[in-house]
Amino acid sequence: MSSVEAQQQQIRRKQLTIDEKARILLLDTEGLSCYQIAQQFNRSHKTILKILNRWRNNETIQRKRGTGLKRKTTPEEDEQIVAYSLLHRFKIIEFIKNEQAPHLSRRTIIRRLREKKARRFISAQKTFLNPEIINERIDYALEFSNWNDDMCKTIVFMDECSVESCPRGKIRVTRLYGQRFDCNNVDTEEISGRFSVPIHAWMSTHGLGTVTRIDGHLNSLKYMNILNEEIPKIDQRFEDGFWNLVHDRSPIHQSQIIRTYIEENGINDMRHPRKSPDLNGIENIFAALKRNLKNRIRTERRPPNSSDELFSWITEEWTQINTNDIVSNIYRSIRNRFYTVTNNHGVQSRW
Repeated sequence: MSSVEAQQQQIRRKQLTIDEKARILLLDTEGLSCYQIAQQFNRSHKTILKILNRWRNNETIQRKRGTGLKRKTTPEEDEQIVAYSLLHRFKIIEFIKNEQAPHLSRRTIIRRLREKKARRFISAQKTFLNPEIINERIDYALEFSNWNDDMCKTIVFMDECSVESCPRGKIRVTRLYGQRFDCNNVDTEEISGRFSVPIHAWMSTHGLGTVTRIDGHLNSLKYMNILNEEIPKIDQRFEDGFWNLVHDRSPIHQSQIIRTYIEENGINDMRHPRKSPDLNGIENIFAALKRNLKNRIRTERRPPNSSDELFSWITEEWTQINTNDIVSNIYRSIRNRFYTVTNNHGVQSRW
């Protein structure tokens, strides 16, 4: 066995147990030297000497845990720091430190929070809901909370969104120290020349529907033309022709001409509550679409050159999303969404 292998074997050896340490003390009282005891336990004489000195100086054979430094706070102070932080959860660490423990460092405050399984996270952003909208959400969720999976599969989600040519937000990069501004480590973006493409899309339990490009600003007539094109496609997916429509309560969707059109065509509008994207499954598809486009732009290291190219990318990514299990996962979550909104008394859910 080489010296390197012997060293690795020594590193992998388990620590001495309490019984073994007690036997070491017993052998020491019987007059054996450190070298003789070390030979019996196949340890170095320094290890045996440490155990004996620990017993003679501290009357313990337990290994010292932690840094050995005196803790700067008491358990009561720790509880106060954590409770105050949770009470003022949007305040920065420096504020908590100045108000509760000016003598502590910022790192100490962070450690106290982590000991209690708490830490600073990026806050989820949701739309503000007033009491009237909260009541709408509760009534809506209660009305359909008794639906089974087969009934949920009759829902058709549709909505509009705008897709930008340049992704927003931060991105992490793996690099070496001192190379922050290396050209390969910089996430470039276009300051000028940005553009966006508004789209309309729908989905059913059978898969994603058509993604339609909207020319200019959407109005009631354009929306009715889109419905004229898409409703026959939706009817073909349902043998009995029965399905339920979910679209948001935007002024265009709720205009008199659209309401009349929906009634004349025998479409059952579920009267989706206002400001409730978590109850419209197409929003999850839009999020996946924008995420895929963001990854594509950063992979190719360039944004699309025109709105036509951007829409071409949208259709390609739309087809790619349709091959995943995201649609089936969304429809399996519908009942749980109703239950969560009801259980949360109408406030936002995690979807």
